[in-house]
Amino acid sequence: PALVRAVGESRADIIALPGAGPADLAELRAAGVMRERPFVSGNPQPGTLGWVTISRWRLVEVAGSGLTLGRWPELRVAGTGMILRNLHPAPPVTPDASSRWESALDAIPPAGERMRILAGDFNATLDNRAFRSVLDRGYRDAGDLAGGGLDWTWSAGRLRRLAIDHVLVPRGVAVERYQVFDLPGSDHNAVSVTLRLP
Repeated sequence: PALVRAVGESRADIIALPGAGPADLAELRAAGVMRERPFVSGNPQPGTLGWVTISRWRLVEVAGSGLTLGRWPELRVAGTGMILRNLHPAPPVTPDASSRWESALDAIPPAGERMRILAGDFNATLDNRAFRSVLDRGYRDAGDLAGGGLDWTWSAGRLRRLAIDHVLVPRGVAVERYQVFDLPGSDHNAVSVTLRLP
């Protein structure tokens, strides 16, 4: 219910849900979220391996663009000129997991001339070396640009709160608003970003 309220308050055109499962998608559909946003792309799975992107505009998957194991492909958002990637590399909690996490971040292409926007749970804070290397490829953190880069988005109790969920934009895309919504019952908060495209 808190996520549905956040979607309504932010009037979101596109919703990126890293870690989404079939039950999440069914609940959002039942709550009417898809009535104004009929286009859905992704692979909902139980646990945290799934992802879903819901949009007001048609989504077209860019063939062969999945970063690892065909996960998190790029999506062309029809009528906007935007390419969106909703991603969720696994947390770097063991040496093997750290290597896979860093490989996933290394595989993100430069922003380049395309209007490529990245959204999701990066499992990284702004001061992380691997995450900074993504920013060095021409991306800017929407929260940082709007003065909310340290607003926590993940929590494991009162003393462990980090900003690890991000929306990254290329130069030329303006961030008009950044807001974090509390989601009771989840270890993550929802991030809402209003962008002005060139």
